[in-house]
Order: sequence, then C-alpha cells, then structure tokens
Amino acid sequence: MANRSTPFFMTHHAPPGAWSSLTFGVPGQGVSLNQEVNEVDISADLLVAVSRGPGRVRALPFVTGASALDPETLQREAAAGTLDARPNAPRSRWSFAPEDEITRALGPCSDQYTWEDLSLTVRQRPCEFPDFEKTGVQKGAAGHSLLPAVWLELSIDNRASKDPAMGFIGLSIFKNRLRTLDLTHPGKLCGVAYSDRWALAAVPVPGAVGTMRDGAIARHIEQMRPAMEHKGREGGVWCRVPPGARRTLTCVLAFYRGGVATQGVKGVYAYSAHWPEVEAVALAALSATRAVKAEAEAHDRMIAAAGGTGEQKAVFAQAVRAYAANTQMTLAGKKVLYTVLEGMYCWRNTMDLCADHLPFELWRSPWLVRNLLDQFLDRYTTRDRLRFPGQKAARPGGLSFTHDMGSYTTYTPPGTSGYEQPGITGCYSYMTQEELLNGAFLLGAYALTGGDKTWWAKRGKALVSVLDSMENRDHPVAAQRDGIMKGESLLVGESGAEITSYDALDHSLMAARGNGYLAVKTFAAALVLQAAFARHGKKTEAARAGAYAARCAATLEKAFDESKAILPANLYSQSESRVAAAVEGLAVPLFLGLKKAITAHPGLVEKLKRHLHTCLVPGQCIDAATGGLRLSSTSPNTWPSKGILVLYVMENLFSMDLKGRYGSLLPELVAWCQVSAKDVTVSDQILSDTRKTKGAHYYPRIVTAALWLKPTLKN
Repeated sequence: MANRSTPFFMTHHAPPGAWSSLTFGVPGQGVSLNQEVNEVDISADLLVAVSRGPGRVRALPFVTGASALDPETLQREAAAGTLDARPNAPRSRWSFAPEDEITRALGPCSDQYTWEDLSLTVRQRPCEFPDFEKTGVQKGAAGHSLLPAVWLELSIDNRASKDPAMGFIGLSIFKNRLRTLDLTHPGKLCGVAYSDRWALAAVPVPGAVGTMRDGAIARHIEQMRPAMEHKGREGGVWCRVPPGARRTLTCVLAFYRGGVATQGVKGVYAYSAHWPEVEAVALAALSATRAVKAEAEAHDRMIAAAGGTGEQKAVFAQAVRAYAANTQMTLAGKKVLYTVLEGMYCWRNTMDLCADHLPFELWRSPWLVRNLLDQFLDRYTTRDRLRFPGQKAARPGGLSFTHDMGSYTTYTPPGTSGYEQPGITGCYSYMTQEELLNGAFLLGAYALTGGDKTWWAKRGKALVSVLDSMENRDHPVAAQRDGIMKGESLLVGESGAEITSYDALDHSLMAARGNGYLAVKTFAAALVLQAAFARHGKKTEAARAGAYAARCAATLEKAFDESKAILPANLYSQSESRVAAAVEGLAVPLFLGLKKAITAHPGLVEKLKRHLHTCLVPGQCIDAATGGLRLSSTSPNTWPSKGILVLYVMENLFSMDLKGRYGSLLPELVAWCQVSAKDVTVSDQILSDTRKTKGAHYYPRIVTAALWLKPTLKN
C-alpha cells in the first residue's frame, strides 16, 4: 500500500486570472474541463498510460468508465471489419492503478501521482501577479504570469525493461469532437484541441513524440501504433521510451476565451491582449515550460518551509487552487480589473470574501487589494439614510459598500449588487453594516501595508467617511454612541432588516442590529482605522477611531453575562446560542500586527477568552457527534474558512491549546476539506454532525488557510 501524503479529492489545476480549471483527483470520476463554470462538471476521461504491448497497458484511474465508442466510430469500424472481440474503450482493455497503490504529493503549484514506473505531475503558476497597474499587461511586463495554461509532465521509467514502451497523455471527451493541432501548426504543435476553447499540446519530435487521434485509441496504444484519424472524441500525445531508458513527456493544457468576456462593464480577458488564439497560448506555454517549472518548484519549497503543520499546508494547497480557479483578470479598455468569483454562487467580488482574502492577497500580490478597492470606491459604494428604533425621522447614514459587483459574467449598475434585495429579513437582504466593516478592513489594511502617498492623496478621505458612517449607524447623538450598530439602512425597505454575512447559518448570527459578532468586528475595524490614520499622520482621526474602539470594548465588557460566562449572541434580543464566531473579526488586525492594540483592552480580551472556553465544550460549539467546530451552538452548518479564522485567533491571541485541550478541531476541519468535499473540490458549508456538505462548493474563501503559514506582509 502506498504512503500518500494527501488523500484523493477533486483538485483544481488552474491558471490564475483565466477563470478556468482542469479539475480531477478522485479515481473513477474523470476530469472536469472548466471554463467560466461554477461547479464540477465531469466532461471527459483523463487517459494517462504506459504501454509495453498487447495486454500490457497500465494507466492512472481518472476515468469514469462512461466513455464508449461514439456511434460514428462504431459504424466505421464495423464497416472496416476492425471491431475485435474486446470493446475498444480503455476501461475494457487497460489495467488501472488500484487507489491504494498510488502515491500522491500535493503542493500549491504541483500535484504528482506516482504508480510504480509511471508518474504524472500537473503544474500551475503561483497565484500571484506583478502590479499590472504600474507595468501594464504588455508581454514584456507580464511575462508568463498571464498564460492561461497548466503543464502536464508524464515520466516513464523503462530502465528495468528490455522492451520498448509508449507513454500517452490524452482525453476521451463525452460530447462533440476533437481536432488535431497538426493541421494548424504542422511541425510546431502536436496534440488535440476542442474548438478554440482548449488544447492539449506538445512539441512534436519525429518518431518520438506525436499526436494520437481516433474514435477508439485504446487498441492503438496497446499496439504502440500511432494513429491519426480525423474522427471521434479521443486523442492526445504519445511518446516513445526505448528499452533501458527513462523519458519525460511534457504537455500543456491551454485555455482560451476570445471576445467580450464581461457585460455591464465590457471587458476581455487580459491574456487576449497577448495571444489571439488557443494555439498561440500553447506555443507560448511550451516555450515557458522550464521557467514555469522552476517557479512552481521554488514556490512549493517556500510553502514547505513556511509555518504551519503538514495538514495545514495540504489544506492551503487545496484552497489556493480553488481561489485561483475562481479568478478573472480582464481589461476594460486599458483598465485592469481583477475579480474573484464566489464559487458555485458566482457573485463577483463579494465584499465579505474580499475581507477574508486579505491576508493571502496582501502576502502575495498587495496591488490586487488596491485594484479591488478602486473598483468598489469608483462604482460599488452606497450612500443611505437610517432608521432607529422608536424614531420616526430618518437619520443620515453614509458610505457603505455593496455585497458584490454582479453575478457570473455581468456587472450590476453602479451602487447596486446582484445579491441584496429590499423587503427581506433573512438571506438576500442588505449587509450594509457588515460590508462597511469589511470596507474598513480593506481600506485600513492597504493604507497600513501598501498605501503610498499618491494612493493616500486620492483615497485617504474614504477612511474618514468609513469612520463617519460607523458612528452614524451607532447613534445620531455623539454622546450616546457605545460602539454597537443600532440604525438600519433604509435600503432594506419598510419590511426588511439588515443581516450579516452569516445569513445562511441560524438566527443567532443573522440579524445585524445588536449582533455580538458584528460588535467585536466593529472594535477590530476601529483598531485597523486607528493604525492606518496614525501611519499617515492623521492624529485627530486616529484618536477618534481609537476612542470609538474603546467605547465598543467597554460596551462588550458590560454586556458579558458573568453568570453564564458568555457574550450574548445579540445584545438586544434573547438567544440561547453560544457563538464561537464572535471572535473571528479579530483575525485581520492580528495579521496586520495589531496584537498590542487589541491587548491594550485587557478586560475585553479576558472576557472573550472566557467566552470561547464556555463555547468550546462538547454539545455546544464542539459538535458532540464528531468533535468538529460549530460557529454557533445552535447550528450544525459550519464554514471551514471562518473556522480557520477562529482557530487562528484562539492560538495567536488567546494562546489556547489546539493540540491538547481542543485537539479534535483541526483534524475535523482538515477532513471536511479533503474528505467531506472530495467530490466538489472544496466546500465552505459543512454539517458538523454528519460531515456532509451543505453548499458553497467550488469556493475560494478557504484561502484563509494562508494564515496558518505565518505569512509576512509586503510593505
């Protein structure tokens, strides 16, 4: 039995910025060739094999068995008398690796599967970009960072054999037809393509590397006989391996999407400024193979040497791929626009995800935070008025941000989101206070870590507007402000109510007004603003933000229920829920190096630690059935990305013993990612009692796992 470091689960192999992915990783499930897709959609079998003659084909098991000869191929073979006793599908003719004999090693950029003398490695570029706003996206500046491709490397060790071998990387697609690259670029490319959307390509070498294409290739590979027929749904690249030799075949899977890619804001993929068709991408990717391999290996070594455990790094490797698969880099005229799609829901740049992605983006590509901020500030802010309990007159609200910028390929009109609707008290209502605090995190974090004088001159006033808006939503009279949101936006309509980003959890975390989780997050946001103002010499504003944080801390201390040793889920309504998620808003200021600012409020810190100890017992926020972390004691719906934030705060602020006293939490979270979600790449909604996924599949936000690696900021 193999000793594999990572279990099998559907894994993205995704070129950052291309919103595309070669998705596979579960034996028996084939591959999903994803372009602008928000779910795993198995569309082909991945054929990776080595042949040493009839009855001696050995292959990796990423096939469904659904592949069968298409009707046209059956008709032609019958007419030619070439149908033999055994069906010509790979499942019928080849031997596939047993799952327990495959060794798998997964890193952020490399995914390797090894079975005896056969090894497949799939590589992708690190999920980071040069600052295109400063350099532009021309080829010289972008290099290979925009290439919409992944690299597949098949290594065959034939040194112990006296027989020649043939290696093969290919696909058997379930619908439509393939085409051969030899027809368009003879002598330069071999392999197959699907329309102009993707191509599996290699550099041809006469007699050694070439195209295999037919409606039934299993027999040809078994007989080690290259065939290139312009029919059918199967094809790929073969290579010769002499006796006593070792050979490596390198292919690229190139993606392409020409023309208009987004509506509302008309944009094209940034890579299309460099490469006019999929063949051009394939040629460029093959030329960049050595550079990309070195870059990927260096990045994987860097992550391997970073902080965190092996399990944590494996979750990060899985998560960063899901993040990459959801990214889109477009050009609207000459303007570069970066987007992260929200997994299966496909919201564009969901603001609460933007805040949770901060540690990763500030670590690897800080300018992306600036790009997202500029998009929000230029197009997706709101100005509103408020209603307060017991008051008839509407009061000034102020600046906030929309939940998102649109859905799928479409941008919504300025000042509107695709998600938020009036007249609702639950899911799909407005998250105005929540998104205001997320905006404070983004603005304050970038001002602390990457905001130069030019940026500050343009955007510094927005930080003041955010603080104004936070205070306005507390109370219209300054002397009566205590740091807790009371005023709800009139955007919700007469019958609506503001909600939080935990809208899909339960009642304890849904309502925004008086919400304990939002109150702690308000305290955290005020500290981030205070530090940002101080860095840029705004002493008056810094003092004001600090005073607001102190008022919030004092209110939370007072609200603490000493008899139950708990912070109420909501300060204004009764709830029996114990909410471990109350502390997750402290993760961002901790990451930004503001631990001293937090611990300058020792009373609050002490009470929040007691709160967690009260929450984290079996049957409350530790699931009695599994030992997994519940964000709320009254809901089994738990979110791994937020669980990571809670665990990070527990360890880095409160020095709580995650290996001893709370030893079940991390292993359960890892299993949710790698086992519970194995068929959907990742899931950010897990039922803690049954370990089943509930939703949020194909999701980018678990990149919060970057915090486990103890990342350093790029100032």
